[in-house]
Amino acid sequence: MVTATLIRTEKASADDAYNAFSDLAFHGGTWWLAFRSGTGHVSPAGEIVVMCSADCSAWEQHARIEVQGVDLRDPKLFVSRGRLLVLAFSLDHHDPRFRRFRPADSYFFDVDGKEVARFSQGDHVDILWNAREVGGKVYATGYSFTDGHYRMRLWRAGGVEGPWDVVHAFEDDPLPLPPNLGFTEACIVPREGERMALFCRTDGDSLARLPKGLAPWWQAHRGYWKRKRAAGRCPGRQGGDWFVVGTAGAPYTRWDLKPHEMYLKGPAAIAMDGGFLVVGRHAGHGDRLKRVVLFHYDGEFHELLTLAGGNDGSYAGMAWHPERAGELVVSFYSDHERLGTPLAGKANDVWVSRIAVKS
Repeated sequence: MVTATLIRTEKASADDAYNAFSDLAFHGGTWWLAFRSGTGHVSPAGEIVVMCSADCSAWEQHARIEVQGVDLRDPKLFVSRGRLLVLAFSLDHHDPRFRRFRPADSYFFDVDGKEVARFSQGDHVDILWNAREVGGKVYATGYSFTDGHYRMRLWRAGGVEGPWDVVHAFEDDPLPLPPNLGFTEACIVPREGERMALFCRTDGDSLARLPKGLAPWWQAHRGYWKRKRAAGRCPGRQGGDWFVVGTAGAPYTRWDLKPHEMYLKGPAAIAMDGGFLVVGRHAGHGDRLKRVVLFHYDGEFHELLTLAGGNDGSYAGMAWHPERAGELVVSFYSDHERLGTPLAGKANDVWVSRIAVKS
């Protein structure tokens, strides 16, 4: 049986910005933390803040990364060819009067803020959301929203400079999910023997924007989903909430995919003996607030610990402490301290928790 005990949680951000979408890594004897800072959850200018710490407690700003005219989002830290890099995608606010935005490019930076490579939407449809080096190659999950549907693909390159090739398109895998749902955010967890696991959020769109031909199916079945939502089993969007876990061995073209009926967004995961630890934004039956929750996954999800509860949060980073066996370090964002204040909905904070895990 896996248990988790919270040691402490400390705030890493120090201002009243909308700080969100974090990641965490230990590299070169230093702890690294990255998150997006802006004026709102979606805003015309978003920057990536990179912080460092010697003890995972006292954090100092190391760099601030910006690209003129776009909103940089969802930074992910990973090591490629021995170098710690930051992956982030951008939104282009092409009509700020109507708060309209569209995905732009994905960028690779070093931790000093220098652009190393760019994955351009002029060449590819996807935005890249997560990346890891496995077997000397860089793999990345990317997703897009086209023809009224979300689609996710696994990409591969010899290095972040490319060229990039599609390894697998997950829309080709049949799953017992409502037809308006597709994969979006997915984190990669390398395993022994060049095996790989994916923890995948699903998302959907409204009936009016379903691909042609699917609307009659949805009309016929929407009463079923409405009853499930009324029963509290689907706290989120139309069609319910589903999360999918996939595993595969090289060359990662044949996936064993297992769907779970649950609300879990902004997933992060790390391997451990006997399964995985997973952090995400979760809401279950009867939850008034969305919680940042740590789970143990062994084929099923087992809730271990709530890190925070608010209207917005999660998008975590995870790393094992190199000197303290069984100690997990988790970064996440949450607005729980801002609730009931004039800054509620306008400001967020990034937190770092240290957790003792036993199995």
